[in-house]
Amino acid sequence: MFKNDFIMRMIKQLANVLKKVINYKKSGQWEKAQMVIDVSVKQLLGLNPILLDKLDGNALVDLFSYDDEIDHQKCATLAVLLTEQAGIYENTMQSENKIFRLYQNSFSLYGAAFTDRQLHEENYLNYAVHCCDKLLEFQLETSLLLEIFYFYKELKFFSKAENVLYQLLEQNENEAKEHALKFYNQLLAQDDQVLQKGDLPREEVLEGLDKFSKLNR
Repeated sequence: MFKNDFIMRMIKQLANVLKKVINYKKSGQWEKAQMVIDVSVKQLLGLNPILLDKLDGNALVDLFSYDDEIDHQKCATLAVLLTEQAGIYENTMQSENKIFRLYQNSFSLYGAAFTDRQLHEENYLNYAVHCCDKLLEFQLETSLLLEIFYFYKELKFFSKAENVLYQLLEQNENEAKEHALKFYNQLLAQDDQVLQKGDLPREEVLEGLDKFSKLNR
C-alpha cells in the first residue's frame, strides 16, 4: 500500500513538472525549462544536477539501488527528466555528444525502471520509446542496437524491434540473422491479437522470417 501511494505521488509530482517544462519549451524559454528540471532533480530525487553530467547510465542506476533493490520509480523519474533535457539540448544547439549521452543514460534508467511492471504506464512508455527513437538517429554500436532491440521486444513493440533488426543487418549480417530467427519464431507462438497490438501481424512475421532465413544461403 505504501509503495503504491509513493508511486502515485511521484507520478503526480512528475506530471506537474513536465507540464511546466513543456509549456516553457513551447514558448522557446529553454533556460527556464532547464531550471525546472534542475530544481526537480534536487526536490524529487535529492540529487545535484551537476553530478548527473559526470555519471554514466549504470552509475545513475546505482544511485537508486539499495541492498541490491532498485528504486524503479526514481529511475523512471530521472529517465524522463533526462529525456526532456536532451530535447532542450537539441533545441539549444548543444554538442551531439552531450545529447547522445543524455539519451543513452535515459535508456539505461528506463531499462532498470521497467523491470517493475507497475512502471509500464503509458506516459513512461511513450517517453522511453521516444528516447530509443532518438538514439537510433545516431550511429550505434552493435551492443547498444541489440539492447534497444530487446527493450522493444520485451515491451511488445514488435514492429519497432524489427526495424532495429534491419538497422543491425547493415552492420553485422550474421548477428542480425541469429537474433531475427529467434525473434520471428517466438512471435509465431503469440496470439494474433498480441501481434496486431505490437504492430507486426502474422503475415509480416512470416515475411520477415523468410527474408532472414534466406541470408547466407
